[in-house]
Amino acid sequence: MNTADLTRRLDNLIRLGTIEQVDVEAHPAPRVRVMSGRLLTDWLPYFMVSAGADHDAGAPSVGEGCVILSPGGDPAQGFVLTGLPTTLWPCPDFSDTQRARHFRDGAVIRYDSETHHLEVMLPADATCLVRSLGGLTIEGDVNVVGKLTASVDVIAAGVSLVEHPTSGVQAGSGQSGPPVATS
Repeated sequence: MNTADLTRRLDNLIRLGTIEQVDVEAHPAPRVRVMSGRLLTDWLPYFMVSAGADHDAGAPSVGEGCVILSPGGDPAQGFVLTGLPTTLWPCPDFSDTQRARHFRDGAVIRYDSETHHLEVMLPADATCLVRSLGGLTIEGDVNVVGKLTASVDVIAAGVSLVEHPTSGVQAGSGQSGPPVATS
């Protein structure tokens, strides 16, 4: 191996770049092409937070900063570590007590461990589904701003909103007594 080849391989061991193209359909793993200086790589795999039975999947964005790690200094054998801020994708505002995930449509999930506050902000036309066929428990006070719709019934302190009997029912314009718990 000559000195020029050795120098080229050393230079290629670790390279900074930006994501140029993304292919999320590639199998067995999604791939990216990276622009690093004048080098446009071939399709390379990129790191995910986790890729096992429990996984966190998401594609990097075109223009996102990255590092190419190339075993033996051969970029064709490289893999890509994403997540470096760039001028196109700068780091969002946050503090050392906050974790935030920002989405391209403006949705944000943010948790602040100092204030113990979880915030989920969705765009105006977004919807949210929580599916738990085994049930869902909310422990603590709940405040609903807006309409609340239940498809079957609402039961509060043992009183059914749909089928509760009332006490002290009388004919005419009088008012009935309070609802009676059904069990």
